[in-house]
Amino acid sequence: METIAQNSFECHKEHADAKYIKHMKIVNQNIVHVWVETEYGTEIDLEHMDIDLLQSLLPKIQSPDKKLHILYNLTNIKSITYNYKYAITKLLFHLSPSIGVIAFYNISPSVNAIIQIFEAITPKGIIILQEKTYDDALTKIMQYNDGKPPTSSHAMLNNNDAQYIRCFLEGCARLSWLNIYDQPITIPPEGHPLQLLFQAFDSLREDLIVKEKTQGIEIARLRQEADRAIQDKIIVLKAKQELYAKKIQEKEEEIATLAKQIAHQENVKSYSIDHQKKHRKEIASLLSLINSLDINDSAKEKLQAACNKILKDEKELYNKISEVDKFYIQRVKEKFPILSDKELHTCLLITKNFNSKEIALEMGIAERGVETFRYRIHKKLTLPKNQSLKNYLLSLTL
Repeated sequence: METIAQNSFECHKEHADAKYIKHMKIVNQNIVHVWVETEYGTEIDLEHMDIDLLQSLLPKIQSPDKKLHILYNLTNIKSITYNYKYAITKLLFHLSPSIGVIAFYNISPSVNAIIQIFEAITPKGIIILQEKTYDDALTKIMQYNDGKPPTSSHAMLNNNDAQYIRCFLEGCARLSWLNIYDQPITIPPEGHPLQLLFQAFDSLREDLIVKEKTQGIEIARLRQEADRAIQDKIIVLKAKQELYAKKIQEKEEEIATLAKQIAHQENVKSYSIDHQKKHRKEIASLLSLINSLDINDSAKEKLQAACNKILKDEKELYNKISEVDKFYIQRVKEKFPILSDKELHTCLLITKNFNSKEIALEMGIAERGVETFRYRIHKKLTLPKNQSLKNYLLSLTL
């Protein structure tokens, strides 16, 4: 977790992930001293620019010429990350007030080249100093405030050497820090000892241009393929959604049909029971009437016997039909054990001349389900396609 702690002229932020604390302090009106604190003096990679820290101190800066100077201690810093390099270039071109001097001190050899490159891309008007100690760096900045601007490190080199060194370092910064590939580097004249090095560098720059274009084309191709794949997936998903919606609608229709069939069966069943009760009640009433008639006993007994015979014959007929059905189902089951109970029931109803609608009503399924049962039974009985299922089932009753 990163937190900013601040008093009137000093603030700091802890970077637990990078294992250091960044400090900033106003040391002389318009000079900000920057340093990092690490545990046990461990060397770290400088990762975070912490512009917010600097901005928190800006209201307290007092600068007659509206210039801000930075005094940077690089102790315990072994490297500077790309994120930091990118952030510091934004700071150079966008910070207000503008920067006058940036003085680095306690520079380790591993960071020296990065500071050289940084100086090469620094805008004109900003002086970059590389000093040994805090006092040396502070003295140079104080001279600037007194109207005696110090000379930058590159300006102290021989004219020709300074020009080519700065040119080379600027090229490195454009390629690495800013990703600018379209600016060619100035190549020394024929016979110069650095000509081959600069030519190789410019060849690298041109290769990077081609590589960037190639990568751009490849990225565009991959993006198009990804877009097409997404569109294809969307089309498939929509098709599946429509299919599922259709299936749901069909199932809902089947459920509605079954509900109607169940209701009809309940009505038929209720009617049959009521009819049987009514019939028995009528016969009972008839018997009661016969018993009350003032006729001779012989005639009365004949009438009573006739009524009782009707009841007995009705019961025996029902039982006989039930026993015959059971026998038939048992016979078919023994011959074709692979048939399910529902398929056996279907066979029985087919032999009784039930049509598909009547079978569906009797079994409580959709008519389409009856056709499925017929097809399965025909296949399980291994009958030829042109052979009548009904005729074959009737032959089993003989």
